[in-house]
Amino acid sequence: MNGRRRGWSAAEDGGLRAAVVLGGVCVFGLVLIGLAWRGVARELYVPLQTPFLVSAGIGGLAIVGAGAVLLAVHLERRDAAAQRARMEKAVSGFADLAGELSVTLAGRSERATPPARARRRR
Repeated sequence: MNGRRRGWSAAEDGGLRAAVVLGGVCVFGLVLIGLAWRGVARELYVPLQTPFLVSAGIGGLAIVGAGAVLLAVHLERRDAAAQRARMEKAVSGFADLAGELSVTLAGRSERATPPARARRRR
């Protein structure tokens, strides 16, 4: 490990980087919608507005939609992975506790039963 490393860095978290990139995709789509609106607002003649609507408007909507869906899926998968890790940790803790309990109960049961010779003499 590097001696200069002092703590957690956001750049090291691949999930956070993916969320930032997908958020940037959504912002890019919104910029395209803004450019489409600007182009349509400049033109009075409707046939000249259509290229702006088709190229930037519909494209921007598609990019925003795709980015939002991918971001939602990414965040859901990240939450599911964190939940699986918490569940695995809990199950491991319960397994350790069960192992300790079985060792403790086995030790008590050995002390509680009388030796075989003592049982035969009675």
